[in-house]
Formats: sequence, C-alpha cells, structure tokens
Amino acid sequence: MSETPKESVAVKETTPAATPTTTSTTNRLEEGEASYREERRILLDNVAESLLHLVRQMGRANENLHGMVEGCREVEEVSTVWKDAFRADDLPQEDILDTSKE
Repeated sequence: MSETPKESVAVKETTPAATPTTTSTTNRLEEGEASYREERRILLDNVAESLLHLVRQMGRANENLHGMVEGCREVEEVSTVWKDAFRADDLPQEDILDTSKE
C-alpha cells in the first residue's frame, strides 16, 4: 500500500501545473480574442453603416424615378392634346363640326 501513494504522487508531479508561462499565454489568448471581437464589432458596424447609406441612396433614386414617371405621364397627356389639335387642323372644317361620325 505504500507504493500506491508514491505512484499517485509521481502522477501528480508529471501533470502540468499552472506555471507563469501558461498563465501569460492564456492571458495573451484572451487579450487576442477580445481584440478580435472588438475589430469584428467595428467592421460589422462599418458594414451596417455602409449598407444603410446605400439603402437611403436607393430610396432617393426610387423617389426620383417615381417623379420621372409622373412627369412622363404629364408629357404623354400634353402630347395627346397637341396630337389631337394637329389632327383637328388637318381635317376639313365640316368634319370638325360634324360630331355624328364619333
């Protein structure tokens, strides 16, 4: 029985204990992980800001396009009025006054 405690003591001695180098390595890893997380957070914030800026620009462009569509509709209405007026000028006067053809 006296041999068993010696063996267990020998096993305990061979297990790595917390040495200053192990502790400093762990601290450096934790600092590196914290630094990585901070850099990742900053990067993701920048990406989010860029995407928000892009979405706002697309919204403004969309509003401009809607304005252009409305402008085109107005131009189409005006052109229809002018086209009808020019056609009326080409018709003989009696055809203009004769509404029975419609």
